[in-house]
Amino acid sequence: MTVKMITVTKYYTGSSTDSKPNTDTPPGSIFLETDTKQEHVYNDSDWVIKYGEEFDRTIYPVRAQGTADGVQYDSTGVSTVTSGENVDLWTFDTADYFPRLAGTLAWVHYDIDLELEAANTTADLIWQLQAKDNSTTGWTNMCTARTETDVGTTYASRSITGYLDIQDNINLMPFEMKLILQSSEGTAKIVDAWAQTDAVNFADTIAILAVYYFNSKLIAGLQITTSARKTCPYYDLDTEAWVDTGEILSSGDAKQVRCFAEFESKLFLGNENQINYTSDGASWAQVFNQPDNIYSLAVFKTKFYAAQGNGQIFVAAENAHQEASWGVTTHDPTDATCCYALIDFDDKLFVGTTPNGNVFYSADGGDTAWVPTGDLENATHVYCFAKFNTGNGDELYAGTEPNGKVFKYNTAGNSWSLVGTLTDATKVRSLVVIENKLYAGTEAAGNIYYSSDGENWTPAKDLTGATAIYGMVKIADRVWVGANGNKLWYSDLVSGEGTGKVKNTTVIQAVGDVV
Repeated sequence: MTVKMITVTKYYTGSSTDSKPNTDTPPGSIFLETDTKQEHVYNDSDWVIKYGEEFDRTIYPVRAQGTADGVQYDSTGVSTVTSGENVDLWTFDTADYFPRLAGTLAWVHYDIDLELEAANTTADLIWQLQAKDNSTTGWTNMCTARTETDVGTTYASRSITGYLDIQDNINLMPFEMKLILQSSEGTAKIVDAWAQTDAVNFADTIAILAVYYFNSKLIAGLQITTSARKTCPYYDLDTEAWVDTGEILSSGDAKQVRCFAEFESKLFLGNENQINYTSDGASWAQVFNQPDNIYSLAVFKTKFYAAQGNGQIFVAAENAHQEASWGVTTHDPTDATCCYALIDFDDKLFVGTTPNGNVFYSADGGDTAWVPTGDLENATHVYCFAKFNTGNGDELYAGTEPNGKVFKYNTAGNSWSLVGTLTDATKVRSLVVIENKLYAGTEAAGNIYYSSDGENWTPAKDLTGATAIYGMVKIADRVWVGANGNKLWYSDLVSGEGTGKVKNTTVIQAVGDVV
């Protein structure tokens, strides 16, 4: 048997200005600088910085902004980026990601993909990534300036990977990153891109039919095929993970959550054959399961309304979380076999129906007969409404089937005007206003379109694999989308008009003193 002597390491403390011991110092010994909180390790000949825990976290995305103000450069002899529009800075938030690393030394590995677009086929682009930490005012180049001569008006992917260390001004957490982008002609763009969350794993999910932000939770309404009835989990924005909220109670089916709305400080959902509510988004209670499928919920003149799949509308004046408070409106919309959409507009309650694609309104919520509006050009289904202001006050828009058409309501004439036939769409499933634009989510090709004036429509970048866009919600600077499949889509800016984001993976590996 061989006996081996194990050297005992030592632990020293002192100021960063003190001389570190080199005599009789075992390799692996530690010296803690009490003023900097930085540890050094002795390697048998010298003291070197001791790296602490290594962290690996994907940060998605890094926001950036192109030359939306038309700032250009002279392509002759350009070798560096010296100016550009003030970009949106991405700040590495240690409170969310590495709370123990604030103020520590760090190095950063970056692996970034860009998608660029030029204003025309003859324009060249030049771009550069920069970074700095919170203790400096100057920016450090993460790469040399890149000149792109073949981008044109189609999307072009560019990648860059590398390291920033403590010699590159990335000394202390947190730090910031930015992208400077300039064009030789016209406005350059960072093409908007979409990412997806992890899959919902509590049920056999085939679609996310509705999304809603309540009590700091991103709540999703699922369509499932199992009997587990776990149809309303939420996505934790801090941990980037799905949270199970249990089964939606029912004695019948509960496999499709189609809508959400707030009333009396509670969030209600419309499910298959029932209505449920929550006070915190973490658990749900049943109101009742007598009605037909619930497609839309709305508040109108202090009362709460629910549109049903049998052509009727339920209403509760108060205490909507109690079954006894609900009843059917006195009158139903004429010839409606299903009521899909409700909205409060112009001091009236509007309802969109099928099979004739009619829209009705009532000034008293159905106490008297519903008033029909004008024809929507052979529409068979009216799936959604939105109020959108193009400068003349709120106007009412409706999304329909077939042919993916959007209509605008003319209040004076009680009629509708066609304002959009969206390419490759058979149905307009959702209408949402985000940052002064009207967005339309469609079915068939699963595209999103947006309009600044309510009449001219531009496609957003594809959600690859999506076939139906059911709902959208904006939280802070990010747009979340519910579609077919078991994952949420998200993007910082959907339109791509002069702004966008660095997409895909940015790995931040931080090392240093960990307290």
